[in-house]
Parts: sequence; C-alpha cells; structure tokens
Amino acid sequence: MTWVLTWLVTRLLTGTATAMDCCWQVTKPGVNGGISPLGVAAGLAGGAFIGAVSWALELLAPSAIPGCSAPGGGGGFAAGAFGAWNVALGVFGGAAGNTIDSLLGVTLQYSGIEFQGNRAVSRPGPGVKRVCGRDVLSNDAVNFLSAAAAALLTGLLAWRWVSVGA
Repeated sequence: MTWVLTWLVTRLLTGTATAMDCCWQVTKPGVNGGISPLGVAAGLAGGAFIGAVSWALELLAPSAIPGCSAPGGGGGFAAGAFGAWNVALGVFGGAAGNTIDSLLGVTLQYSGIEFQGNRAVSRPGPGVKRVCGRDVLSNDAVNFLSAAAAALLTGLLAWRWVSVGA
C-alpha cells in the first residue's frame, strides 16, 4: 500500500523533478535507488495511514484481536490502547520499506539512461548508459524483499514492545 501512495504522489506532484540516489548524486526521476523528500514523505504518510487504519479496526472490532476487549468487557487490554503505537509502527514500517527499497535498488537493480529517449530503463542494452546497480534483482524482487524486510522489522519491533510492556 505504501509503495502505491509513494509512487502516485511522486508521479503526480514531482513530474520531472530530480532526486538523489544513495550516493548523493543528482539523478533522473525513475532511476532505481533514487530518493526525494517528497517520496520519503509519501512513504511516511502511507505508513501512518496503514497505522491509522489498524487503530480504527482495533476500535471497531476489538473482539477480532486476541487479548483485546471492548471497553468494560474485562479482557486483556482495552480497545484502542495501541492507537498511537499503531501509527508509529506504520511510520517506522514506511521508513524502513523506503530505505531498504532504495538501498536494494541502487545496488542490486540495474538502472540506465536510454540515450535516444533520455529516460530511465531497468535493463542493459545498446544505447543505454549504466547509472547504478547490478542486474541481479528485478523491480518486483526489490519490492518484495523490501516489503518483507520492513514487515519483519516492524513485527519484531511490535513484538519487542508488547513483550517488554507485558
């Protein structure tokens, strides 16, 4: 979900604005590993949105969450107890996903600039100048790995918080 929001906001609002890659060089939009303040903000906003939805679901359907009870129901913890924490976890997950995606993209995903169309491409070929990355991972693989790693890190952080707080 966060990558959709990041992609949409970046495409709609930046147009042809430049971004920086992980080596802090100005690069063309669309080059793998590129980052921009707007893209980072969109990733954080997407994470916050997911956290807010989690909070809303916790309030609307507390019985669906193990150990949670409706207010006055006598369960383990009150519905809505993790509200701000859910949003913070979402923001952390969005930041982790953005960072891991950029690092994988700039190192293990090929990016080049096509001379004739002057556009970013993800495969080597004639008339393409390599910008960064090795041709190891596809865009789908980078997205999957960054989402999985961000979910794992966020889950570990949540587990650690609950186990310490319990």
